[in-house]
Amino acid sequence: MLISDESPLRRLPSVLNREQTFFLDGIRYCLEIIDLSYERLQTNLLSITNSFIKKDSQHNYLNFISAFQDAWSFIDSVYRLQGLLKHCPGIKQKAPGMILFYKETITVEDLRHIFQHLNTEMTKFIQKELPVFGVITWLSMFNLDSCHSCVIVAGTLIQKTSHYILNPAGKKISPPVDHITLTAGGYTINLSSVFNKISKLTRSIEEQLREKFKDLPTAGADLSICLELKPNGEVKGQNIP
Repeated sequence: MLISDESPLRRLPSVLNREQTFFLDGIRYCLEIIDLSYERLQTNLLSITNSFIKKDSQHNYLNFISAFQDAWSFIDSVYRLQGLLKHCPGIKQKAPGMILFYKETITVEDLRHIFQHLNTEMTKFIQKELPVFGVITWLSMFNLDSCHSCVIVAGTLIQKTSHYILNPAGKKISPPVDHITLTAGGYTINLSSVFNKISKLTRSIEEQLREKFKDLPTAGADLSICLELKPNGEVKGQNIP
């Protein structure tokens, strides 16, 4: 879990100015969507790996589609996180974690631009015969004796197209799935590496905020409301803080 229940990002002070509150809310939700997308992506790729190992030619189609959905959701949320961090008041832009994050995510804007403007970028895909939604590669390891290098390609296969298989040599692998890499439109990014940098960045931001917010009263957050409506006009409500 990228953000714990006790994180200062979940417990913003009630006296915090509106600008900082809204920026930090946006940053928190980006981080949580990134966390959810990456966790689901790992789970789906692990399921696909197990299908390979079992020599099951009929992969779960939803796992396949979900993997690309989560990979692109990850890219979109990282791009949004970049923009919020750059303009958030009170965030130290030259902190080591911030610098590493910006360096690791240089390619994100290019990938996100391609995905957001497929209609105008389609000529590039046609000319270079590239899969429109890209290629995902990853390494999967269950024990020290062997490693599986896997790839999934979105869309119709083009005969001339070749796809890069990850070489595990010299790579540190965190089981069971690591080095998840998305390639699209001529750009490649290691999502696992980006996620690791974001994890460190989150800890750095939390440390900054924890020091600033200590002893301040906290505001409520993430309100849920459910109303039970009956034909006789009676209304029963439940408020879940």
